[in-house]
Amino acid sequence: MNQDEIAFFNQQLSGMLTAGIPLEGALSRLCGEMKRGLWRREIESLNAKVQAGMSLTAAAAESQLPPLYRRMLEAGVRSGDLPHVLNELADHYRDSGLLWGRVRGAASYPLITLFGAAGLSLVLCGLTWKLLAVVGAPWAGGGWSVPNFNQLFTALSKSGFFAVLLLAPVLLLVVLALMALLFLTVPSLRTKAAWRMPVFREASLARASSAVAIALRRNLPLTEALALAEAMEPMSPATREWSRWRRAIEAGQGKTEDFAAKQTTFPKVFGWLLVSSGEDLAAGFHQAKTVFADRARGQADRLLIALTPALLLFVGALLAIELVGAMRVLSDVLPSMLFN
Repeated sequence: MNQDEIAFFNQQLSGMLTAGIPLEGALSRLCGEMKRGLWRREIESLNAKVQAGMSLTAAAAESQLPPLYRRMLEAGVRSGDLPHVLNELADHYRDSGLLWGRVRGAASYPLITLFGAAGLSLVLCGLTWKLLAVVGAPWAGGGWSVPNFNQLFTALSKSGFFAVLLLAPVLLLVVLALMALLFLTVPSLRTKAAWRMPVFREASLARASSAVAIALRRNLPLTEALALAEAMEPMSPATREWSRWRRAIEAGQGKTEDFAAKQTTFPKVFGWLLVSSGEDLAAGFHQAKTVFADRARGQADRLLIALTPALLLFVGALLAIELVGAMRVLSDVLPSMLFN
């Protein structure tokens, strides 16, 4: 679901409820103004249940809305302060959407560079192969016959080192592009690989910390708040840490100091921020959200400033090597093919 769309919806709904518009009327009006998509379908389903007489919390519990959203709606209704809760959710989803948009944007440039270089490398290799095949084919009857591939491979092998310069870059770039595509298309691999990159890990921690802080400010038990963090990225290595802490609390052994000392997945500063907050864990998680969001933005900027230019130089060098290899192969192989 688009987090900016969720944030905008919550802001509008909060304003309507504050102005005294009944929930049923506010939901119906907003449904008619929303863009088509998954979020609109969920809100339309929620609205239909509310219009049929179901309570907001019961309707939300039967929906496919994000777990944090469902629990916060319930907390807002229970406290009688639903507009303020909606504003908190709007801030959470807006900040999270902006941060992840920045992070994904920074990561997309290296990927685009890699896929583009792999495509150019394949085109260059294909053109070289085609030229060798066409020129090496015997001329007969005013048209080209089927290329003699045995002759082509024999002549290509004579080029030796320069044939390696032609083929090695394309193989390397294609393998790297296929690996990147595999990680992008397989959710479990994508989540685990992203967690190993500081920019994604810290953005993930900022988002989870923000969710836990909101839940704790609305008087949810810490175990439920941690369960919400677990549900946000179910295949992430962070899930094990959240789950371990939640189970320890349920067993009466989950002091914040113990969690900070024993966990190995999160940066040490994360545990220190929670411990330094004392009894006010909501403030500790909010501070962690601020710190790790700033760190993620810094990592994203460095990704753009350092990694992208370095990758451009790397793939540019590989393409240059491939071009040199192609030119030398053509100059070495074509004469032997034409005059033998």
